[in-house]
Amino acid sequence: MATSNLSEWDDWSISQLKIVLLGGRNSGKSSVGNLILGKEEFVTKERTSCSRRLGVVAGRWITVVDTPGWWCDFSAGDTSQLVKREIVSSVSLCPPGPHVFLIVIKASSAFSERRRRAVEEHVALLGDEVWSHCMVVFTSADRFLHKGAEECVERGGAALRRLTEKCGQRSHSVVLNEQTEGAALLLKIQNLMSENGNRAFEVEESISQAAAEEKRAVDQRAHLRLIWMKRHRALLKGRLRPITNIRIVLLGAKGSGKTSALNTILSRECHRHLGRTARCQVGEGVKFGRQLTVVDTPGWWMNYFSDESSHFDQREMVLSPSLCPPGPHVFLLTIRVDRAFTETHRRSVQEHVELISEHIWSRVILLFTFGDWLGATTTEQYIESEGTPLQWLVDRCSDRYHVLNSRTKGEGFQVRELIGKIEETMSGCCSSWHYEIEMKVLQEVERRMKREAERVRKRLMKKEQQRRRARAQLGERVSMSLNHFRSVCSEFLTFGCKLLFNREDGASPGAQIDTCWGQESGQKLLWKYHSQHRQFWHILPNYFLHREAGPHLWQEGVGAGHARLPPCDL
Repeated sequence: MATSNLSEWDDWSISQLKIVLLGGRNSGKSSVGNLILGKEEFVTKERTSCSRRLGVVAGRWITVVDTPGWWCDFSAGDTSQLVKREIVSSVSLCPPGPHVFLIVIKASSAFSERRRRAVEEHVALLGDEVWSHCMVVFTSADRFLHKGAEECVERGGAALRRLTEKCGQRSHSVVLNEQTEGAALLLKIQNLMSENGNRAFEVEESISQAAAEEKRAVDQRAHLRLIWMKRHRALLKGRLRPITNIRIVLLGAKGSGKTSALNTILSRECHRHLGRTARCQVGEGVKFGRQLTVVDTPGWWMNYFSDESSHFDQREMVLSPSLCPPGPHVFLLTIRVDRAFTETHRRSVQEHVELISEHIWSRVILLFTFGDWLGATTTEQYIESEGTPLQWLVDRCSDRYHVLNSRTKGEGFQVRELIGKIEETMSGCCSSWHYEIEMKVLQEVERRMKREAERVRKRLMKKEQQRRRARAQLGERVSMSLNHFRSVCSEFLTFGCKLLFNREDGASPGAQIDTCWGQESGQKLLWKYHSQHRQFWHILPNYFLHREAGPHLWQEGVGAGHARLPPCDL
């Protein structure tokens, strides 16, 4: 970083600069932190906890805090409690408080009104006074695609202009792969600090205390849950029985990672273009000496209850155990860890799972997907952070849970550990070695399928009868139209021949029709045929072309006259 660009720093009345980075996922926050510090300090990957780095730039200490990102279009209510708590806690990592909050936005991404609300809701977690310390930073990965801050705001539309207005029209644009960009950004930060009289932001004491107390309580509860879970697993391991064939049914909401989990368990390549799972699919493979049979089921919408899901999806879920006879050993219930888990989600999960049976919970293992997002956060900390809805679900499954990183495939430890937990679950089920399919439920589904098949058969019969009636009516109309068509064509042909054979010497058929069209009587005659028989004008060429004298007659005479007539709207 060139020191000449930083000579203006000498008149700063403070010895330290504290910066907090805020923004959505993949916005470039960590890279902006590296630009400010002039070196690679932050690892550009997903995290669920704040990361703090210190450095000396032009003789001054700079503290940069990188916060976890949120999904750009998600409201604060849809963001994990873990992320929201870390955003609030970021202030405590640079006491007495940060001087500047940089809201990082990718310049190449469209900025909608929904995205603006998401930014404002997450920043507002720090209090209403935070906006006077905020500045928007646009990031670009390529110099050729780089635009100035003013152009980014103008091209971003009304939503982006509203956000920059809330930040006092303070904005800047950087290219992430050019280290010289840091100097200009720091000078903009200097101007912002001058506006605030070099005063640091201090979060409301009630907010900071609540966040600190919640963090301590979460850590304590997570520690107790981990101890209990280890003791419970130790008891189950003493009852393990050898098994070579494991049957699994995957359940979960749409987008929860069921199919990715299946591919990870069976070490298969993931084909993203296949879309959602519309019907139950069965996958098989051998892992660690066990023959695995995995049934993937259609997912439900996270905010939909069971009666709002289609009857087809409900039936597929109910029938899924029958696809791995005599029955599955366990059910893996997939839950995404990178999204909030609300009471609505909990009720939706409960109702859809209990479509199979209310007694299914003793064989359900929670499979937390997208586990790479957790980073250094433990599974127990995540469970305790999300609150009552998720804790109820974990307790309902008797603390049977596993974290799966879908990016890691092959002979990994995570699949081996999952198989071990499946065997522990089986050893804890004393009633039966596998899930017993309830014949009453299957019989009810079969009766419903028969009723649906009968309704489909009747609907097809009714449709076929309608087609036959339509074809019969069409045949009658075509027959009548053809008879009328013959009489019209005969009269029209007589009229055309009259024009051809009664023309002046040397006059072409086209010229004769032009002459006829120029006379009032000729216009009336042509208009008579056009107005009375307009439905035949577009099909007359075919009639003449299939007569012996037709081609020349149409091309030289009638065709020319037809071209002069008003267009027909059939």
